[in-house]
Amino acid sequence: MSKLFVVPYKSGSKSAKDLARTINAKRIKREGSHYRPRSNHVLINWGCGVNNIPTCLMGAPASPILNTFVAVSRASNKLECFRALEEAGVSIPPYTNSRDTACDWIEDGDTVVCRAILQGHSGEGITIISEDNNTEVPNNPLYTKYIKKAEEYRIHVFQGTIITRQRKARRTDVPAEEVNWKVRNLAGGFIFARNQEHEIPQCVLDAALASIEALELDFGAVDIIYNAHSEKAYVLEINTACGLEGTTLQEYANAILEAVQ
Repeated sequence: MSKLFVVPYKSGSKSAKDLARTINAKRIKREGSHYRPRSNHVLINWGCGVNNIPTCLMGAPASPILNTFVAVSRASNKLECFRALEEAGVSIPPYTNSRDTACDWIEDGDTVVCRAILQGHSGEGITIISEDNNTEVPNNPLYTKYIKKAEEYRIHVFQGTIITRQRKARRTDVPAEEVNWKVRNLAGGFIFARNQEHEIPQCVLDAALASIEALELDFGAVDIIYNAHSEKAYVLEINTACGLEGTTLQEYANAILEAVQ
Protein backbone atom coordinates (compact mmCIF):
# COMPACT_ATOMS: atom_id res chain seq x y z
CA MET A 1 0.00 0.00 0.00
CA SER A 2 1.27 3.48 -0.85
CA LYS A 3 2.47 5.79 1.89
CA LEU A 4 1.60 9.44 1.34
CA PHE A 5 3.82 12.45 1.96
CA VAL A 6 2.91 16.11 1.44
CA VAL A 7 5.69 18.40 0.22
CA PRO A 8 4.74 21.95 1.35
CA TYR A 9 6.03 25.04 -0.42
CA LYS A 10 6.63 26.59 3.01
CA SER A 11 6.78 25.17 6.51
CA GLY A 12 3.81 27.15 7.77
CA SER A 13 1.38 26.26 4.99
CA LYS A 14 -1.98 25.69 6.69
CA SER A 15 -3.52 24.05 3.64
CA ALA A 16 -0.62 21.55 3.41
CA LYS A 17 -0.98 20.77 7.10
CA ASP A 18 -4.75 20.28 6.86
CA LEU A 19 -4.44 18.15 3.73
CA ALA A 20 -1.81 15.90 5.33
CA ARG A 21 -4.01 15.40 8.38
CA THR A 22 -7.09 14.60 6.29
CA ILE A 23 -5.37 11.99 4.07
CA ASN A 24 -3.27 10.59 6.95
CA ALA A 25 -0.01 11.64 5.31
CA LYS A 26 3.22 12.97 6.74
CA ARG A 27 4.63 16.37 5.83
CA ILE A 28 8.22 16.52 4.66
CA LYS A 29 10.29 19.08 6.53
CA ARG A 30 11.88 21.71 4.34
CA GLU A 31 15.13 21.64 6.32
CA GLY A 32 16.74 19.00 8.54
CA SER A 33 14.56 16.12 7.36
CA HIS A 34 15.80 12.52 7.42
CA TYR A 35 13.23 11.48 4.83
CA ARG A 36 14.37 9.12 2.06
CA PRO A 37 12.16 8.29 -0.95
CA ARG A 38 10.89 4.75 -1.41
CA SER A 39 9.16 3.06 -4.33
CA ASN A 40 5.91 2.71 -2.37
CA HIS A 41 5.84 6.39 -1.43
CA VAL A 42 3.67 8.96 -3.21
CA LEU A 43 4.56 12.63 -2.86
CA ILE A 44 1.87 15.29 -3.08
CA ASN A 45 3.67 18.44 -4.17
CA TRP A 46 1.90 21.39 -2.60
CA GLY A 47 3.27 24.36 -4.54
CA CYS A 48 7.02 23.59 -4.70
CA GLY A 49 8.87 24.62 -7.84
CA VAL A 50 12.36 23.58 -8.91
CA ASN A 51 13.94 26.41 -6.90
CA ASN A 52 12.04 25.48 -3.76
CA ILE A 53 12.66 21.74 -3.36
CA PRO A 54 13.27 20.56 0.23
CA THR A 55 16.90 19.67 0.82
CA CYS A 56 16.15 16.00 1.51
CA LEU A 57 14.72 15.57 -2.00
CA MET A 58 17.57 17.20 -3.91
CA GLY A 59 19.36 14.55 -5.92
CA ALA A 60 17.32 11.77 -4.29
CA PRO A 61 15.89 8.87 -6.32
CA ALA A 62 12.52 9.83 -7.73
CA SER A 63 9.30 8.69 -6.08
CA PRO A 64 5.87 8.90 -7.72
CA ILE A 65 4.73 12.50 -7.38
CA LEU A 66 1.50 14.41 -7.97
CA ASN A 67 2.51 17.71 -9.62
CA THR A 68 6.15 17.62 -10.64
CA PHE A 69 8.45 20.40 -9.52
CA VAL A 70 8.98 21.45 -13.15
CA ALA A 71 5.25 21.70 -13.84
CA VAL A 72 4.65 23.74 -10.68
CA SER A 73 7.47 26.13 -11.61
CA ARG A 74 5.88 26.71 -15.00
CA ALA A 75 2.42 27.25 -13.53
CA SER A 76 3.54 29.60 -10.75
CA ASN A 77 5.47 31.95 -13.05
CA LYS A 78 2.72 34.01 -14.70
CA LEU A 79 4.71 34.81 -17.83
CA GLU A 80 5.79 31.20 -18.40
CA CYS A 81 2.25 30.08 -17.60
CA PHE A 82 0.73 32.41 -20.20
CA ARG A 83 3.23 31.25 -22.81
CA ALA A 84 2.38 27.59 -22.19
CA LEU A 85 -1.36 28.29 -22.27
CA GLU A 86 -1.06 30.36 -25.43
CA GLU A 87 0.89 27.59 -27.16
CA ALA A 88 -1.85 25.12 -26.23
CA GLY A 89 -4.58 27.40 -27.58
CA VAL A 90 -6.11 28.20 -24.17
CA SER A 91 -7.89 31.55 -24.03
CA ILE A 92 -5.96 34.13 -21.98
CA PRO A 93 -5.93 37.95 -21.88
CA PRO A 94 -3.58 39.64 -24.37
CA TYR A 95 -0.20 39.98 -22.62
CA THR A 96 3.27 41.37 -23.14
CA ASN A 97 6.53 41.85 -21.27
CA SER A 98 7.21 45.08 -23.19
CA ARG A 99 6.54 48.38 -21.41
CA ASP A 100 6.35 50.16 -24.78
CA THR A 101 3.60 47.82 -25.93
CA ALA A 102 1.71 48.36 -22.68
CA CYS A 103 1.96 52.13 -23.18
CA ASP A 104 0.61 51.75 -26.72
CA TRP A 105 -2.35 49.78 -25.39
CA ILE A 106 -3.16 52.55 -22.92
CA GLU A 107 -2.88 55.21 -25.62
CA ASP A 108 -5.33 53.16 -27.69
CA GLY A 109 -7.85 53.33 -24.84
CA ASP A 110 -7.25 49.96 -23.18
CA THR A 111 -6.91 49.44 -19.45
CA VAL A 112 -3.72 47.57 -18.55
CA VAL A 113 -2.92 45.36 -15.57
CA CYS A 114 0.76 45.83 -14.66
CA ARG A 115 2.31 42.99 -12.67
CA ALA A 116 5.45 43.70 -10.69
CA ILE A 117 5.68 40.12 -9.40
CA LEU A 118 5.53 37.07 -11.63
CA GLN A 119 4.85 34.70 -8.74
CA GLY A 120 2.52 36.83 -6.68
CA HIS A 121 -1.00 35.94 -5.57
CA SER A 122 -4.18 37.60 -4.27
CA GLY A 123 -3.56 40.74 -6.30
CA GLU A 124 -0.02 41.17 -4.98
CA GLY A 125 2.10 43.56 -7.06
CA ILE A 126 -0.75 44.65 -9.35
CA THR A 127 -1.24 48.20 -10.67
CA ILE A 128 -4.16 48.95 -13.01
CA ILE A 129 -3.64 51.84 -15.40
CA SER A 130 -5.83 53.54 -17.99
CA GLU A 131 -5.76 56.88 -19.79
CA ASP A 132 -8.04 58.31 -17.13
CA ASN A 133 -5.88 57.83 -14.02
CA ASN A 134 -2.75 59.56 -15.42
CA THR A 135 -0.34 57.11 -13.76
CA GLU A 136 3.12 56.41 -15.15
CA VAL A 137 3.49 52.87 -16.45
CA PRO A 138 6.05 51.03 -14.28
CA ASN A 139 8.81 48.89 -15.71
CA ASN A 140 7.29 45.49 -14.89
CA PRO A 141 7.95 41.96 -16.19
CA LEU A 142 4.34 41.41 -17.30
CA TYR A 143 1.40 43.43 -18.58
CA THR A 144 -2.05 42.20 -19.57
CA LYS A 145 -5.05 43.94 -21.07
CA TYR A 146 -7.87 44.26 -18.57
CA ILE A 147 -10.88 42.21 -19.66
CA LYS A 148 -14.31 43.22 -18.36
CA LYS A 149 -15.97 40.34 -16.59
CA ALA A 150 -19.45 39.36 -15.56
CA GLU A 151 -18.13 36.65 -13.24
CA GLU A 152 -14.87 35.24 -11.91
CA TYR A 153 -14.48 31.58 -11.01
CA ARG A 154 -12.05 29.16 -9.42
CA ILE A 155 -12.33 25.70 -10.94
CA HIS A 156 -10.48 22.87 -9.18
CA VAL A 157 -9.23 20.09 -11.46
CA PHE A 158 -7.66 16.78 -10.49
CA GLN A 159 -6.30 14.41 -13.14
CA GLY A 160 -8.69 15.48 -15.85
CA THR A 161 -11.78 15.78 -13.64
CA ILE A 162 -13.39 18.87 -12.14
CA ILE A 163 -13.69 18.15 -8.43
CA THR A 164 -15.22 21.42 -7.28
CA ARG A 165 -16.34 24.82 -8.59
CA GLN A 166 -16.37 28.19 -6.90
CA ARG A 167 -17.55 31.68 -7.86
CA LYS A 168 -16.14 34.90 -6.50
CA ALA A 169 -19.03 36.64 -4.75
CA ARG A 170 -19.23 40.04 -3.11
CA ARG A 171 -19.11 40.05 0.68
CA THR A 172 -22.29 41.52 2.11
CA ASP A 173 -20.40 43.11 5.03
CA VAL A 174 -18.19 45.28 2.79
CA PRO A 175 -19.48 48.79 1.92
CA ALA A 176 -20.09 49.42 -1.76
CA GLU A 177 -17.45 52.14 -1.94
CA GLU A 178 -14.78 49.70 -0.72
CA VAL A 179 -15.52 46.95 -3.25
CA ASN A 180 -12.88 46.48 -5.98
CA TRP A 181 -14.69 45.04 -8.99
CA LYS A 182 -11.50 44.87 -11.05
CA VAL A 183 -9.42 42.82 -8.56
CA ARG A 184 -11.85 40.41 -6.92
CA ASN A 185 -9.94 39.14 -3.91
CA LEU A 186 -10.56 39.13 -0.17
CA ALA A 187 -9.09 42.62 0.27
CA GLY A 188 -11.34 43.85 -2.55
CA GLY A 189 -14.46 42.59 -0.82
CA PHE A 190 -14.94 39.14 -2.37
CA ILE A 191 -15.07 35.55 -1.14
CA PHE A 192 -15.35 32.15 -2.81
CA ALA A 193 -18.97 30.98 -2.91
CA ARG A 194 -20.49 27.60 -3.70
CA ASN A 195 -23.64 28.64 -5.53
CA GLN A 196 -24.92 25.29 -6.70
CA GLU A 197 -27.84 26.98 -8.47
CA HIS A 198 -25.47 29.22 -10.47
CA GLU A 199 -24.84 27.76 -13.90
CA ILE A 200 -21.19 28.08 -14.93
CA PRO A 201 -20.67 28.52 -18.68
CA GLN A 202 -19.25 25.42 -20.37
CA CYS A 203 -16.40 27.45 -21.88
CA VAL A 204 -15.16 28.18 -18.34
CA LEU A 205 -15.08 24.49 -17.43
CA ASP A 206 -13.41 23.58 -20.73
CA ALA A 207 -10.73 26.24 -20.20
CA ALA A 208 -9.96 24.90 -16.72
CA LEU A 209 -9.48 21.35 -17.97
CA ALA A 210 -7.36 22.51 -20.91
CA SER A 211 -5.15 24.62 -18.63
CA ILE A 212 -4.20 21.77 -16.31
CA GLU A 213 -3.45 19.55 -19.31
CA ALA A 214 -1.38 22.24 -21.04
CA LEU A 215 0.78 22.77 -17.95
CA GLU A 216 1.19 19.01 -17.39
CA LEU A 217 -0.17 19.27 -13.87
CA ASP A 218 -2.02 16.57 -11.95
CA PHE A 219 -4.11 19.12 -10.10
CA GLY A 220 -4.65 22.83 -9.73
CA ALA A 221 -7.13 25.59 -8.98
CA VAL A 222 -7.74 27.59 -12.16
CA ASP A 223 -8.84 31.23 -11.85
CA ILE A 224 -10.98 32.22 -14.83
CA ILE A 225 -13.02 35.27 -15.79
CA TYR A 226 -16.08 35.22 -18.04
CA ASN A 227 -16.97 38.05 -20.41
CA ALA A 228 -20.70 37.87 -21.08
CA HIS A 229 -20.60 40.17 -24.12
CA SER A 230 -18.21 37.92 -26.05
CA GLU A 231 -19.40 34.78 -24.22
CA LYS A 232 -15.75 33.92 -23.71
CA ALA A 233 -13.61 32.66 -20.81
CA TYR A 234 -10.10 33.90 -20.05
CA VAL A 235 -7.67 32.03 -17.79
CA LEU A 236 -5.81 34.30 -15.35
CA GLU A 237 -3.68 31.88 -13.35
CA ILE A 238 -3.34 28.40 -11.88
CA ASN A 239 -2.76 27.89 -8.15
CA THR A 240 -0.97 24.68 -7.16
CA ALA A 241 -1.25 25.32 -3.41
CA CYS A 242 -4.68 26.85 -2.95
CA GLY A 243 -6.32 27.48 0.38
CA LEU A 244 -8.28 24.48 1.62
CA GLU A 245 -11.09 24.25 4.13
CA GLY A 246 -14.38 22.49 4.65
CA THR A 247 -15.84 20.78 1.61
CA THR A 248 -12.98 21.80 -0.68
CA LEU A 249 -10.44 20.16 1.63
CA GLN A 250 -12.45 16.94 1.67
CA GLU A 251 -12.83 16.94 -2.11
CA TYR A 252 -9.06 17.20 -2.58
CA ALA A 253 -8.52 14.46 -0.02
CA ASN A 254 -11.03 12.17 -1.72
CA ALA A 255 -9.47 12.75 -5.15
CA ILE A 256 -5.94 12.01 -3.90
CA LEU A 257 -6.94 8.87 -1.99
CA GLU A 258 -8.84 7.54 -4.97
CA ALA A 259 -5.88 8.21 -7.28
CA VAL A 260 -3.32 6.36 -5.15
CA GLN A 261 -5.40 3.27 -4.33
